[in-house]
Amino acid sequence: MSRRRALIFIILGATFWCGLEFLRGVLFTGFPWNFLAVSQYRSLPLIQAAAFGGVYLVSWIIAVVNLAVCTLLLRAKYRVRPWPDPVVVGVTIVVLLAAWIYGRRALADEAFPAEPLRVALVQPNVAQRVKWDEEFVDHIYEKLDRLTRRAAASRPDLIIWPETALPDFLRFSERSYGLITSLVAEVGVPLLVGTMDAEWDGDGSPVYYNSSFLIGSDGEIHDRYDKQHLVMFGEYIPFGRWLPFLRALTPLEESFTPGRDASPMLINGDIPAGVLICFEDTVAALALKAVRRGARLLINQTNDAWFDPSAGSWQHLANAVFRCVENRVPAIRCTNSGITCVVDVWGRICKVLADSRMNPRVEGVLDAEVRVPRRLRATLYSRTGDLFGGGAAVATAMGMAAAFARIRRRRAVPE
Repeated sequence: MSRRRALIFIILGATFWCGLEFLRGVLFTGFPWNFLAVSQYRSLPLIQAAAFGGVYLVSWIIAVVNLAVCTLLLRAKYRVRPWPDPVVVGVTIVVLLAAWIYGRRALADEAFPAEPLRVALVQPNVAQRVKWDEEFVDHIYEKLDRLTRRAAASRPDLIIWPETALPDFLRFSERSYGLITSLVAEVGVPLLVGTMDAEWDGDGSPVYYNSSFLIGSDGEIHDRYDKQHLVMFGEYIPFGRWLPFLRALTPLEESFTPGRDASPMLINGDIPAGVLICFEDTVAALALKAVRRGARLLINQTNDAWFDPSAGSWQHLANAVFRCVENRVPAIRCTNSGITCVVDVWGRICKVLADSRMNPRVEGVLDAEVRVPRRLRATLYSRTGDLFGGGAAVATAMGMAAAFARIRRRRAVPE
């Protein structure tokens, strides 16, 4: 492999990899889970590059390094001189060193104007097998009540419950509504609660949502967010109206409807927060949309009990870390069971709810103080969005089209 071919292989190979990641994140509603960059979520200097080109740029850097190693091994195998090629090695070192130096400088810049937000995150640790069992409803309510009173003892600015903490419809259950609003009014601390909601369309049919409600210290509902990016077969049945047999593949009786409003909620009177439910914090476009509308904080409410006992909870957190780096905003994650924690603007995991053996799948309350930027620190990514990833996808499509055209021309030539 010549030097020229090696450099083309490295640059185009890394670009095509990122393009395929981008397409995987958007096609068929998209599932942007465990991109190559996520493997380095604890390498804080390296992942700061996400502030420029998002998670895709970090994947590109990693791909460049690995493809460079591949070309060096191939040149050694076929005894191509010079070895090691100084240009290939030099380009690789420059790319990696530039990312690393910027990352170190970014991490050293901690003196930004911020205001403290004291939060208490309730993790009930309700097993998935009993979460929707009517026999356990009283047990779930008792647990949430007890943990909420414990959380209120530290006088936080906000208490947060996880996704669908209430196993019914808050606004349409007299029991749930009465218990929750009276509890909040009694403890005197606002509560962000995950629940389900419904509305009725023009013909009187119910429309269901996976929602989050902000209940003020007065016990009244102040704001609401409906999940926008739904899980296929977990929250909705694709083409269910036209292909009813698909319902046999899932226990879902009805599909949820995606929300449309990404407006931030006002927390503690003046802090705009973008709420993300379930795996929405792995979808860069949703976090970006909230930040562009003024959010200076991200709040993720999720139920990672689905993953137990796999590594899925940690993978979810690893993916979410990049939303903080991309937009330079902190994130709060409140889970039913999983990784309840706080992540700062550099993607650093600051505080995690866990037992003495560092097991995060526990019942408890995490008290934390979050440093929320007083003003948004616009990054290149927050200005341009997924321009790098989208550009890589376009380059990938063009490259594949050119390759297919070349193959067809070769086949058309008579032997």
